[in-house]
Amino acid sequence: MIGTKPYKDPQSEHDEVSGILTKLRKLGATSYILTDKAGQVRDMWEIITREETIAIMAATLYTAADAAGGELKRKAPKYIRLISEDATGLIVPVGKNYVLLVSGKPGEQGLESKIDEIQEIAREAATKV
Repeated sequence: MIGTKPYKDPQSEHDEVSGILTKLRKLGATSYILTDKAGQVRDMWEIITREETIAIMAATLYTAADAAGGELKRKAPKYIRLISEDATGLIVPVGKNYVLLVSGKPGEQGLESKIDEIQEIAREAATKV
């Protein structure tokens, strides 16, 4: 039909996205979850809690930070950093409709030092979802 996207097999799309996100493991990610901004899980790896809950929280955190920035007449955040004694988390936008929560070990060699690579992976994933 005119004006519709060509059919793409959902499993094929999932495999493409998973292949891209696998690169996060090589960067030292211990887990990740890709979610749309409504909190629907698209892909995940090593999430050991209720994935629906963490997906909604990641989407909500990014959306709230984006809204707060908008109220201050600022651009959308490039990422949100979550730091604790035993982990570093990053919430990164993936295109306009998705966010990626990545978790890894804290410290100088942790994920935050690799934010450029993580953002590149997020941009690549955005072309597939």
